[in-house]
Amino acid sequence: MGDEEQHVDPKRLTSLSDIKIAYDKLCQEEVAVAERLEWSVGNRHHLEARLSQLARLVPTLQLVQADARQLENTISFTHQLANNVSAKVRQLDLAKSRVVETQARVGDLLDLEGCSGGVATALAQEDQCPPRDTLIVLGDFNATTGTVRDGYELCVGPHGSGTRNTNSSLLLNFARSRRLRIAGSWYQRPELHRWTWYSNAGGVAKEIDHILVSTRWRILQNCRVYRSAEFFGTDHRLVVATLKLHVKSRRISRGNHTVFHLEKLKDLTCAHEYAVAVSNRFDVLGALRDPVELWDTFKREIYRLPRSVLGSAEVKAWFCLDGDAGENRGESRCQAGWEPGPAQGSVTPD
Repeated sequence: MGDEEQHVDPKRLTSLSDIKIAYDKLCQEEVAVAERLEWSVGNRHHLEARLSQLARLVPTLQLVQADARQLENTISFTHQLANNVSAKVRQLDLAKSRVVETQARVGDLLDLEGCSGGVATALAQEDQCPPRDTLIVLGDFNATTGTVRDGYELCVGPHGSGTRNTNSSLLLNFARSRRLRIAGSWYQRPELHRWTWYSNAGGVAKEIDHILVSTRWRILQNCRVYRSAEFFGTDHRLVVATLKLHVKSRRISRGNHTVFHLEKLKDLTCAHEYAVAVSNRFDVLGALRDPVELWDTFKREIYRLPRSVLGSAEVKAWFCLDGDAGENRGESRCQAGWEPGPAQGSVTPD
């Protein structure tokens, strides 16, 4: 119902029917108010308990409110502190990256110094080596060969890479002075088999590790990079060169050696005697415990047995360098009735 129906102005009640309707409504409202009043009186104890409970909760709610305000202040302070710490951490990260770069640079300088010292020592020793020895130099030179061969045709091949810098000039001058060939520049390869160094970010790749081979002998067959052979803690790749070395064989001196009369073993009596001797010697070997002594004794006895039972003979080499060998050979031939025939191309008189 609207406000006009709930609140009727008595001055507007002119007819008896309107007065009766208004009276009935007042009676209904009176009954409703009486019921509410009766319910409130009946629940008075419950309401009082609720009010007392609320009264007891007021101090706790006040403490909660104070804690909430303190927590708000703490959160605000923590937020500000976190921002300050983040700024400091970013500064530390930047400083750490600079320190790492400096350490890497110092490490490179130390490696370069060590490499220079090693090369100087190697060159000092190389000057004392025989001239026929093959000189091979391997290392991280931190230098590219470039693609221009003018003045360095002997040491740089047609497949160089990169742009030359100061280190490149040092490398090329060193190779030219020692007549060394930079192996990687002489073979055309895919880029995956050429680059020996990759940056940590992966955006830069160069060929700075080289194998230098002497040009005196044509022993270089191939040179390439194996990118699958990655080692822990390095950004370099494995460089492998194939060389064909011509090794001169050494003659083995064939001196006098002993020949045993093994044909005597065909005789059953001699064979039985040899078997008994071997059995007796092996019984003695069973008492030895030291493996080295056992092996030495075995070799010595197994060599002495045929000499003592079968007998032996010393056989000399077929060619002797002794000065009297020719004369002795000639005398033996004359004693055997051998006469030299005519020389090749000579004429025999009638």
